[in-house]
Amino acid sequence: MVMSYSNVTTRTFCLHGKPMYVESDEDGDGFFETFVISGETMEDFEQFKRKPDGTIEPISKEEYLDLKKKTQEATERMKQAFREVEKEPKRF
Repeated sequence: MVMSYSNVTTRTFCLHGKPMYVESDEDGDGFFETFVISGETMEDFEQFKRKPDGTIEPISKEEYLDLKKKTQEATERMKQAFREVEKEPKRF
């Protein structure tokens, strides 16, 4: 699946319906600078940076902790939104 918004393009590769690998072109130049390998849950992932020469390196510990915190916060907001929707009466 390919998604684009603003200057950012992401490509998601799924296995059995679950996103396992996501890469993104952050600046719209056609080069996918970052990629994420996912585990079983949205909170279980590793992110890497791809250099122009094709080599890769993991993001820094600080970047990882910040991203992990934001991911956990977003996941909790989504869970809360689903709980609120489940509380609403069904309309048929």
